[in-house]
Amino acid sequence: MGDLYALDEAMSASNLYARVKQLEIKRPAASTSARLSWSMFSTLLVPLLLAVVPRIAVIGFTFCQPFLIQTILAYLESPSEPKNGYGLIGAAVIIYTGIAISNALYFYWQERFVCMARGILFTAVYNKTISLPIADVSDSAVLTLMNSDIERIKMGLLPLHEYWANTIEVILASWLLEKQIGAAFVAPIVVIVLCIIASGGIASITGRRQVAWMKAIEERVATTANAISTIKSLRISGMTSAVEKLIQESRENELRIGGKWRLMLVIAVTLSFTPMTIGPLMAFAVTSRSLEVTRIFPSLAFIMLLAMPLSNLFQNIPGLLSALTCLGRIDAYMKKESRSDPRTMHQHVSYPEEKVNMSGKVPALEVIKGNFGWTAEHNVLQNVNIKIPTSSLTIVLGPVASGKSTLLKAFLGETAFSSGTTKVGVDFRRIGYCDQTPFLSNDSIRANIIGHAPFHATRYQEALYSTALEADLKQLPQGDRSTVGGNGISLSGGQRQRLALARALYLQADLYLLDDILSGIDATTSALVFQRTMGIDGILTRRKSTVVLCTHNEQYLQFADNIITISGDGSLTEAENNTRIDNERLYNEPDKQVLHPDPEMQQLVSPNDSAEVCPQNDARRTGDFAVYRHYFASMANWIIISFLLSCCCYGFTSNFPTAWLKYWSADVIRPKPQHSGAFYVGIYALLQTSCLLSLTAVVLLCTQSMISQTGSRLHRSALQTVIGASLRFLTLVDTGTVTNHFAQDLTLVDSELPLSLVNFSLSLFTLVGMAAVIAIASPWLAVAYPVLIGVVYYIQLFYLRTSRQLRILELESKAPLL
Repeated sequence: MGDLYALDEAMSASNLYARVKQLEIKRPAASTSARLSWSMFSTLLVPLLLAVVPRIAVIGFTFCQPFLIQTILAYLESPSEPKNGYGLIGAAVIIYTGIAISNALYFYWQERFVCMARGILFTAVYNKTISLPIADVSDSAVLTLMNSDIERIKMGLLPLHEYWANTIEVILASWLLEKQIGAAFVAPIVVIVLCIIASGGIASITGRRQVAWMKAIEERVATTANAISTIKSLRISGMTSAVEKLIQESRENELRIGGKWRLMLVIAVTLSFTPMTIGPLMAFAVTSRSLEVTRIFPSLAFIMLLAMPLSNLFQNIPGLLSALTCLGRIDAYMKKESRSDPRTMHQHVSYPEEKVNMSGKVPALEVIKGNFGWTAEHNVLQNVNIKIPTSSLTIVLGPVASGKSTLLKAFLGETAFSSGTTKVGVDFRRIGYCDQTPFLSNDSIRANIIGHAPFHATRYQEALYSTALEADLKQLPQGDRSTVGGNGISLSGGQRQRLALARALYLQADLYLLDDILSGIDATTSALVFQRTMGIDGILTRRKSTVVLCTHNEQYLQFADNIITISGDGSLTEAENNTRIDNERLYNEPDKQVLHPDPEMQQLVSPNDSAEVCPQNDARRTGDFAVYRHYFASMANWIIISFLLSCCCYGFTSNFPTAWLKYWSADVIRPKPQHSGAFYVGIYALLQTSCLLSLTAVVLLCTQSMISQTGSRLHRSALQTVIGASLRFLTLVDTGTVTNHFAQDLTLVDSELPLSLVNFSLSLFTLVGMAAVIAIASPWLAVAYPVLIGVVYYIQLFYLRTSRQLRILELESKAPLL
């Protein structure tokens, strides 16, 4: 990443999203049904229009080609001066150089626009997710939006300018074609209109099947992500086989539903190529004009210029519909109600930059007639009236699932439904919270404790000492530089709880909400941690912090200032503990001052050390043919053979018609033609129809048979690898990276890879067929083939090394979001 050039400020996702938000504020009533989409396109209007000029230039240079062909043919059939030939060579250089430069500029500006749009969408989804109430956040929905949906939006936006440009090309080609073959130009137009009507008929079906497919992906990714995050527990409980079967069945269901959408894609591709294959046939069959060489080949060029834009339009329609569907899903997600904090703050509380001890006269927390729950129909806690004094220890006692966690969420303002009054007597920013399930990033122990805060050695060692993590660090070879793994998989449950508590202690908050953090720790360590944090000389007692501890362990009640008991029906009872023990310890240990770091520990907590980084394989840079072997080995032999035969058929039938037209035009101008027009039309019709059928067979095999087999087998192989992976692997590799393989990577295997394989294979076989036709017609041109092959080889050698690494970085950059 360090070798890459920095992006300019205009492409900064945060800056772009800030402009989007400003636009939404200025025009709050505009396009409320698709507010984000409207604001995004309004913000990116200038970057979007920058691609217009080079696209118009592409149209101009492209339409110069038929006139160049016609002029060259006329030059070859009649005696002309050599200088005219040099002029034609210069014209060819200008035209094709212009096409190359215009296309490069066009795709540069369009890719830039798409990157900006993707940055806005990522930022919008991220910001919306962190602003939603806990109850409304679905991990599966966010994963799908961040991966599959935005990826499809990207693919749908890339050809955005093609719709108006192709329309212009169709109009120009129709007019020029009429000049060549007269009224017969209507024949390919009729074919095109019929294809448009057919495409419109499948559009609504495509949209519905796209939505069903996205939902299936979302469900499968959610199941997989949950399994990966709890893989250690699944192994201990012996449930890995059952979970593997469940996830694989979910994948099979996804492939089955996605196959219905891909069938619509096959129909759309067939319709897109129909004008290119059947259009010339209909035009030449009904024309009444002579088909000499100087007319037939320019006419064919104009027909291609008419059919190819429409072919592109038809191919882009499914992608556009998919992008619109995904944009609609993101817009619907953005319309969810953001979290509104129902809490109020005592009037005397301000936002000081430094910690200020609060007066004991004002309670740290106060709830008056509170009702809290997660659904509108049922309140978990009812008629709550409590007052928690400042600088006190309050223990919330109750059975499992009685509402202890809900009470702490209510203190944080995170319950989905609440009523009554909740007053907070401390700065909202100085509240520390430890959940029952600790949140840990796949980073070092030290990084999980200090986060983005500055490193303070004394405060850091206080946090380690208070949570009894010093002894654990001394047993680790890398000390606090050791990586905890995704969700802390390399640590025990008690260690994860203590690490989360150490992070809260490092914060130096005024109010601590601790949700049953001692339940996963053994009795001895639990007593030690309680003594060092909340005991008579604990760190929180010395800081005069307010602590609310949820627990079902009654041994700590004797140290509490206040006790809140929650019954099974959601009612609360608050009582002041008049028998608090201030001179007894749960765990006897010699007094120890922790104001100065221990020299032995100092070596384990060096602030400049970083976690171990796995070395990357050199194959990332150059690729590995084993990957391709692995992919093709996952499909049956009959599929590969059928695919190659269909590609060969397409390569022949897409090129030989050009030679057949030459024989046809040469026979027509003879005084006595050897064959009738019906003979040439019949053979030409057979070739064009075979070309269309072979193309349909290639796409059908790739999108149905290949994806069904490779998608299932590759998923099963990857799933078995993860479930059987060592603990070291799961520790070193981030959970988001593993989940990314099952979310984004498999999506690419199902969508981009098959279509890229189709395009590459058809282009390769068409190129071979074209090279053969050219060599037969002009053997001297074949001498240049080795030179061309060498040039292409060295270009791809340079390009693929760079593009491959950038592509991998693009895929891996999304892993932290998971």
